[in-house]
This record gives sequence, structure tokens and C-alpha cells, in this order.
Amino acid sequence: MNDRQLKYILAISEEGNITAAAHKLYISQPSLSYLLSHVEEELGTKLFDRNVTPLKPTDAGECYIKAAKQMLSIQRELINQIDDIRHLRKGRLTIGCSPQLSPFIFPTFLPTFIRNNPEIQLTLVEESLPILEDLMVSGDLELAFTNKPMNSKAFGQILLFHEELLLMTPATFTPKATSKDEKHTFPVLDLTCVQDCPFVLFKPRHHLRQMTDKIFSDYDFKPKTIFETSNWETCFRMVKEQMAFTILPYSPLQRIFWTDHSIRQFSIGGDYSRPLSIYYRKNTYHPELIETFISSTQSILNEVRV
Repeated sequence: MNDRQLKYILAISEEGNITAAAHKLYISQPSLSYLLSHVEEELGTKLFDRNVTPLKPTDAGECYIKAAKQMLSIQRELINQIDDIRHLRKGRLTIGCSPQLSPFIFPTFLPTFIRNNPEIQLTLVEESLPILEDLMVSGDLELAFTNKPMNSKAFGQILLFHEELLLMTPATFTPKATSKDEKHTFPVLDLTCVQDCPFVLFKPRHHLRQMTDKIFSDYDFKPKTIFETSNWETCFRMVKEQMAFTILPYSPLQRIFWTDHSIRQFSIGGDYSRPLSIYYRKNTYHPELIETFISSTQSILNEVRV
């Protein structure tokens, strides 16, 4: 049974007459009679009693008509739901990032998107990069914010910005000299002048620590590390309490860090930065939704940078 057969036989039932139903459907009476006979032949039973006027459905006909109404109703509902999804009135989106990024990624980018797309159901995943990448490959995750590369050819990448690694010091620290460079956000400091200062650093397994160690290696000194942590805020607060120095990436999304007058920020000579990107699955059944989220994210980022 196809939807044309269902609609045509329902029309016969509603009109009680093949000629009237054919007129309503803008087809010839012989064509409609042939379709009815063909359906009855396939089913092996009559759907209408042709000996009465108007035509009366047989018991089999009553079953067919009831089922036809249900099937066409389900079809209309399906079409409406798909139309809602296509036009972003409904849908689901699963977004991931690391626990370190989520405190400023999700509060920055999600509220506007949710307000503009209230019927889109968001699922947030906070996991390490290897887990996020596995979830992307399996199709259980559609978007991921990360500052480390994902190498699968199945993913597309949108670069949001580069985070410059900065030396953060207590406000009481005054360097002997700094320089200015258009490539850097803050005054540039020669890192060798702090080689005798105490540092709080990320633990060795963190990607940020590996980048920090590269900086120290380039400047040929070993920092005096008083302890290691896995938390951004621990590093920041130790500097704020004038207990230590640290190196953290500068992000335009964390304004509170860069407007605190109890700390000072210095750029480090050289090119030390890491990218923050959105990765997305290329082969997805709702590319419009992903494109809308990325567009919303880029628009918000432009406002934040102003």
C-alpha cells in the first residue's frame, strides 16, 4: 500500500461514490475504478459494497479505512517533525570539551544559542581529549571544543583564536626591563629574570605543562617549582596571594583573570601559543544545526573581543 492508494480509497469512502471521488481527486473515473479493483485484488477481498448507494465499506473496508487514516496521520506527523528539524525548530546536539575548558566555554557560548533555539536539546560532555575523540568517531558527539589537535579525517576544524602563553606574576613584582612587540598582547619580559622565583605549574601529564617545559628549555633554566596542580584556578590564586609565579594561556573568554589588579601579566619572547578550535563531524544528518551553532559561536566571540 502506498500513500496514493490510501488517499484515493479514503476519498471514495468520504464521497460514497467513485465518480464524485474521481472529480475531487482530479482523475478520471475509470482510473480510480481500476485502482480500487487493483487494491482489492491484492488484498483478496472487496473493500466496498457496490450494490448500495452511497457505497458502503465492507468489514475489510472499515479496517482498511481506519488503518489508512492512522498511516497518513503518522506520515504527516513525520513530515512535520522533519520539517521542524530542518528549520531548527527541534533537534538534538551533543557538545564536548575538557573539564578545564568547560567553565568558560559553556557559559560563554551556550546561553545565546539556547535563547535563539529553545527547542534544540543540548547534551554536554566533559571528558579528556582521547575520550572526546573516540565519541566523535563513534558518532556519539557532534562538536568538540579543544586546544589540542584531533587528527581524524572525518572531522572538520574551525579555528576560534590562539591563546598566547603568559607569565603571570604578583602585582608587587617589578621587572628591570620590558619591551613592546605588536605580535604580543602584553609587555614582553625576558624570562631569565624570574629563574630564581617560585613557580606553581601544571602536572607533567598536562599538555599545558609540556608547552611550559618547552619554554623553560628554550630559556635554558629549570624553574623552582613549589608544587604542581591540575587546576587553572589554583595556579591563578597562588599568584594572586603573592606566593608564586605561573604560566597560563591568555583567553579573551576569561576577562576576570586579566582585570584582576593583584596580578601582572607579561608576554614571553618567542612564539608560544596554542589554538582553541571547534571540531565537528563532517558526515552528519543535520549539518544545518551544526553550522548554526558554529555561526553563533563565532558571532559571540567577535562581541567578546570588542
